[in-house]
Amino acid sequence: MFTGWTIGGGMEQYVNPNLSFKVEYQHYDFGTQAGYPTNESDPDSPTGYQFYNWTTLKADSVKVGLNWRFAGGSSAP
Repeated sequence: MFTGWTIGGGMEQYVNPNLSFKVEYQHYDFGTQAGYPTNESDPDSPTGYQFYNWTTLKADSVKVGLNWRFAGGSSAP
């Protein structure tokens, strides 16, 4: 099971009272986890050597959006 953290930020810009666009960035880091040894053997490795697999789980996302407000007449905050 992976546990980790995330950090990000974004901005939204109003074009007019009903239209705005936004950009968001998010970084996810769930660390590295060691797997169990495999039973595979490599003829060039010393006798009794076991291979371990490591899994690193990280991701980045960027979102771009366009927002339209259907309720007319309201002003941007």
